[in-house]
Amino acid sequence: MSKFYLPDSTATTATPSPLTSPPSPKSNPLDRKPYSSNNYSTYSDDDSDDDNTPLPFPAALPRSDFLTPDFTPEAYLSTLSNRHQTLEDLRSDLRQRSQLLSKELLDLVNANYEEFLSLGLRLKGGEEKIEEVRVGVLGFSREVGNVRDAVAEKVQQVGTLLEEKRRIRKDVMVGRRLLEIEERLEDLEARLMVEPSNCLSANNASANDDASDDSDEDEDYEDGDSATTATLARLRK
Repeated sequence: MSKFYLPDSTATTATPSPLTSPPSPKSNPLDRKPYSSNNYSTYSDDDSDDDNTPLPFPAALPRSDFLTPDFTPEAYLSTLSNRHQTLEDLRSDLRQRSQLLSKELLDLVNANYEEFLSLGLRLKGGEEKIEEVRVGVLGFSREVGNVRDAVAEKVQQVGTLLEEKRRIRKDVMVGRRLLEIEERLEDLEARLMVEPSNCLSANNASANDDASDDSDEDEDYEDGDSATTATLARLRK
């Protein structure tokens, strides 16, 4: 921009320039510094410095993040939302990491080439051994199943026997209580001098009749025996 126009000192009247403001009682137009392009350049330089400030460069992705047991790509990428990096740069980093891992794997194979060859020779015929082991495991599992079935059957039998034992024990306890009650009743009858009932008397009478009949039969049998003995004695004579 051009400088402000300053009036001539010889002029009688102070006519303000169209680019200057009228003088105030506290300010003198002569003391005001003219505007220059340096002022605009200062502000523009500050803005350009703020715009050209580089963003913090993202650190390399740590390898330990990929070694977690529950690693999933979706969850890991969701944690990179605050990372100051474009998607293309992230792809480039992951591609470089993949190439680095491939190179490390190749170096590992080259360093242990002989061991890999010997491992291949040792694995020769491994399918037959695996088949033998599989057959053995199947036979063992079949035997285990048979033993499990036998144990289940025995458990069922033992449960049935235990149930029967509990039932018998209950019956035995009931019988013992009945015997105890009978003994107490007999003791009570003995103390009270209670005579036997009519039923008992009838039973005793029938028992006595049976005993007398048996004695009569014995006497008849003895008489028959004596007669037979006498007849045999006569025949001998």
